[in-house]
Amino acid sequence: MGKRNTRIFHHQLPSRIHELAGIEVHVILRDGTTYFGKVIDTNAEIIKIQDINARWTNIKKHTHKIHLNDVREVIFDIEAEY
Repeated sequence: MGKRNTRIFHHQLPSRIHELAGIEVHVILRDGTTYFGKVIDTNAEIIKIQDINARWTNIKKHTHKIHLNDVREVIFDIEAEY
């Protein structure tokens, strides 16, 4: 099975935010900063992700609250069957 990237752009976020619950995403901000992690909470204003790193580098399980207004796009992988 292959993987395909799915991109959700800023203007699409309000209608597609429900797709992100519990999956690993790359969140790219308007200033170019990129975060990678698992989505643990979303609502109409924020997306909250938890860093995914090796256990020994992320004992505290860092989380990031990102305002949707700051997001340029969200990218995630989906499994594709051939």
